[in-house]
Parts: sequence; C-alpha cells; structure tokens
Amino acid sequence: MRLTSLRLLPADLDDPRIGSCEAFFAAVQPPASPNRTFSDVDNYSSPTILSMRTSSLGLEALIPRWFDLWTTRRDVLTLLLAPLYAPFMFGEHGFASTFQSAELLHDDVLTTRDVSKPEHKHRVNEIVRVLEAGDIDPAAVEWASRVLTSRNDKPLARRIEDLIAATGPVGEAILDADPGIGGSSAAARAGVSHGGAAKVLNPTDRYWYGQVLRWVVRVHLLTELLGDATDAQHVVVERKAFRRALNEVRASVARREAEAT
Repeated sequence: MRLTSLRLLPADLDDPRIGSCEAFFAAVQPPASPNRTFSDVDNYSSPTILSMRTSSLGLEALIPRWFDLWTTRRDVLTLLLAPLYAPFMFGEHGFASTFQSAELLHDDVLTTRDVSKPEHKHRVNEIVRVLEAGDIDPAAVEWASRVLTSRNDKPLARRIEDLIAATGPVGEAILDADPGIGGSSAAARAGVSHGGAAKVLNPTDRYWYGQVLRWVVRVHLLTELLGDATDAQHVVVERKAFRRALNEVRASVARREAEAT
C-alpha cells in the first residue's frame, strides 16, 4: 500500500478545520499503482492479512505500534519489501532478499544456539575424549576442542524451520507441504548467493518458496504488531494466495522426488 498523505489533529479539538497539520517521514514507497481498487486490497484472494475492518486494535493504537515496529524491525522490513520497491529485480535477488529477511528475523526473535550450553559442553567433551583416546596429535585435538567449543550455532536450514514452526497453523500447513523446506530454501539461498553452488529449486519453484517465506515473516511481524498470534495466523491459512503457494510447493516436492527415483 502507498501512503499518500497523513494529517494530524489534536484529539480534543472539535473543529477539524482548525489546528490540523500534515506529517512527513523518511520512507521509500512502492511505485504508484493508479489502477488499484479497494477490492484489490481487501478480498478473498488478496495478500492482505490486516485491515482496519479486521484489526483487533483501533487506529489510535495501531499507528504508534506500527512505527515502533518499523523502527525495531527496520532491516527485516527493508529486506522483505525490497522486491516490491524494485519490481525490475531479478527473481533470484528477490528470493535472496526475502530469505535474508527471514534469517534476520529468526536471529532477532528466536535463539541461534543449536542446543543449550550444558548440552553443547557435554557434546564437545565427549568428542574430545574420543579424540584423546586415539592416536591423534595433541595439537590437533586442542584445535578441534577450540573450534567445536565456539560452534554451538544453529544450522541455517533449522533456523528457517524453527521460524516457520513458530507460526502455529501456518507453519503446520507449510511443513505438511514440504517437511524439508528449511533445507530446500537454504540450498536455494546458497545457489543465488554463491554462484556455482547447487541449486535445488528451479526459478519457478524458487519464486513459490519465496512467497511462502514472505507469508511467514509477515505473520511474525503482525503478531508482534498486534500482540496476538491468533488473528494473523488464522487469516493466512484461509487466504487463497497462501494455499496456492502451498500447492506449488507440494508440486515441487513431488516432481523432485520423481526425478530422484
């Protein structure tokens, strides 16, 4: 949506013609769409999750919370919305931007540790014990211990899976369509970020996986905005555009499984 004007009026002023002013803020907006209608924004097949008609918060509460969210999640939103600001962007760059938005959001709202600190310490000690019992150079054992101690980071595929799983019924529907979506998406991200890396998804599949990730990030952001996960999650699972993306993901999984056999 494109914000064209924002006028402010003191709440205790009876005459709307007196004391109003126009507000400006630094924002890059999508190109104007002169043919857009209300039905494009708010109907069964539109991608809209939240409108004032469906919001659990009034406008006076929603607007300040939105600008707070825009401030705290600015990098996440910039990456998520970049393909909309630059419609000429190549598909692989659009996917990479969306994936990086999801990756950054995960690191902000969920833990990046693979396991708890005690579990990680025990795991490292067990591996070092086995190495010390073998015929291995002590310097190599010391190096392995040092490296393993600092590597309690969650794999990229699991970060995406955990972010998806945290969206309740939305995540359940996505993981039902592709239980390995974390690995598929992470491999596709490597393919577009590092030329020559294996590309699990073809360009069409990559588009639909990117659309699914967009839904996930938007659900998280709207949950944070509204303070309630229920509304955004249940709206998304009923959205025609979301179900279309899931059908395309299922078709991608089935095709790749058939090719593998």
